[in-house]
Amino acid sequence: MIAESPISNPEFMAQYNVTNVVTYGSPVDNYSADPSVRQLNIQHANDAVPLIDLEGAYAAPRPTLPFITPVANLGEVAANLNIGSGNTTTATLPPPGDPFDISGAHDGSAYQSSVQQQQLQDPASQISQWSSNPSLAPFLTSDPSAVTQYTSQVHREN
Repeated sequence: MIAESPISNPEFMAQYNVTNVVTYGSPVDNYSADPSVRQLNIQHANDAVPLIDLEGAYAAPRPTLPFITPVANLGEVAANLNIGSGNTTTATLPPPGDPFDISGAHDGSAYQSSVQQQQLQDPASQISQWSSNPSLAPFLTSDPSAVTQYTSQVHREN
């Protein structure tokens, strides 16, 4: 969510040249990100956290009484509304380990393992395809002198 919020802010995007964003296990379907940013949203099939936003249902138009109709598939509604930037790939990965272990599905090391040991080993996977895009070349280099790292403190203001 912290990565999606700035790329949904036109003032931030006017100041910074953000080209790619990767999230894992995040409820990010309600953000309307800048369409120039390539996004990869990774989620495990049994991770409940990415579903907190009801797959973008917050961004869906809300009917008023008495015209409320039940929505059978919120994912289909979100896709039809083109929520996000239109430059978004959502990779839903198989459950890591026990499919009923919801807390384990949200664990950062489980995501790292799923991506490294499964997805990046398969050149046809969504994540391998996404990572082969030339826009990532400046970031995925074996030359450490070509990369500058910044560490910033991120916190919420109450």
